[in-house]
Amino acid sequence: MYRNLQRNLAAHVREFLRQKYDLELANVSIEQPPNVELGEYALTLAFELAKKLRKAPKKIAEEIAEGLGALPGIEKIEVAGAGYINIRVNRATVAASVAADKKPPVEIPAGKVLVEHSSINPTKPPTSATCAMPFSATPSSACCAPRAERWMCRTTSTTPASRLPT
Repeated sequence: MYRNLQRNLAAHVREFLRQKYDLELANVSIEQPPNVELGEYALTLAFELAKKLRKAPKKIAEEIAEGLGALPGIEKIEVAGAGYINIRVNRATVAASVAADKKPPVEIPAGKVLVEHSSINPTKPPTSATCAMPFSATPSSACCAPRAERWMCRTTSTTPASRLPT
């Protein structure tokens, strides 16, 4: 839920910057404030734009905060300090959607997705399903071989994108 709100916020900020300042930004940096009392999200965008726009960061932050207006799932947008933008999430809305088990739509790529599991538990011997000796050796059913030998343990699976968990 929070990631969906973050994506929507980034899209709204990009659209605002495109309309107001005629700027195209590929990435909008959305951070987490050091203290929860400051909000759930923080934008430091005004500091980055200060040189380009030749304005004070606080003035830019005020314009962005006013220009974004009311966003779904966002309770409050406020300017703090010299140009930080703190965003508070409407926790009642988030709690209600979690309680109702509402899930935001997920974009699933077409085709197959490669899922690779290259890290097994190093404190236990690997199983025969995940073990093969390196180089030209064949897979071994005796995977509890001496620790002095170097084993290459890896599992790879190709999963249709429609079967990935959401």
